[in-house]
This record gives sequence, structure tokens and C-alpha cells, in this order.
Amino acid sequence: MSDYRNINQLRTAELTVIRSGFWQPDHILTDGQFEYGKLSRPSFGYKEGGIETATGVYTLKKVTFFGFNLQLLLNGEVIGKLKRNIWDNRTELELNSGLSAWFVRTPGAGIFTRKTSWMSAEGELMTITSRFEYSKPFAVTMINPDKEKENLLLLALIGIHLRLMKNARAAATQ
Repeated sequence: MSDYRNINQLRTAELTVIRSGFWQPDHILTDGQFEYGKLSRPSFGYKEGGIETATGVYTLKKVTFFGFNLQLLLNGEVIGKLKRNIWDNRTELELNSGLSAWFVRTPGAGIFTRKTSWMSAEGELMTITSRFEYSKPFAVTMINPDKEKENLLLLALIGIHLRLMKNARAAATQ
């Protein structure tokens, strides 16, 4: 946790995700100079995800084997839930702190877009864009870095985990 920089010291709105490793890669959120967090998966299949930031170590766990629902844990205590209906295109995040946000394909971007966004009642919080680079698979753009500042890194890493889960499901059906 002490290896990562705090979100309050962030000076740019554009962050890059660096992939590290081959069989079970870690995804590190960086601005090119400092690291702000890391997403790791301790098992195959994207059923669990570990998120490390300067504020703590979080765990994402699937609630059921076949469902799309996830729990967000901090030190073994549930602090939030992610819900996705089967026929719905958005994932809803509800934190115990009162934050409610939706992970959706970026509105107005088209069917074949590589952009997804975190939206809240106040508007768009950030955009996550998929790239075709092996070592830098995602770019994160914060629309308004002052809104929900303490949760932005957590939202970015959860969004990357959701994109990786979606890619794994798509690869499994081919």
C-alpha cells in the first residue's frame, strides 16, 4: 500500500494501465511516473480480483458461480455491491458510503466502440478506453477529477476488472 501514490497528488486527468506478467497478469494504473493502484487476480477465470491502492487492499468476489453480481470487500467486510441484470448492458455499483454509479458503454459512441464510462447522478465521472497494445491495454480519462475524488482510483480499477471479465466471457463463447 505504501508503494502507491495518493489520488490527491494526481496532477493529470489521463492515466494509463500497464500490463505486467503473462499467465496471471497484474494491471497497474500509472500516469507514466507514479503508480496509483494495481489490479491482480489470484485465480484463473476472473472470479476474484485484488485491488491495491494507497487507501487499502480491496477484494472483488463473485456472489454466485453463474451470476454477474460481485461484492467489494475491504478487510473481509462488504463495503459495496456490483449488480448486473442478464439482459441489461450496465453494471450498477452501490457503496455503503452512499456512492451509486453505473458502468456503461459511453453514450453516443456507437455500437462498435471501445469506450466505457462510469456515470453517476451528477454526470460522467470517467472514461475507460481499450487499446490494441499488449503492454498498455487501457487508458483512463477522468472527466471531472474533483467529483468523488476518493473513489476515482477504485472505480477505475473496478471498471478495468469488469472489462477483463467481459473479454473473458466473449473469448469463452467463440
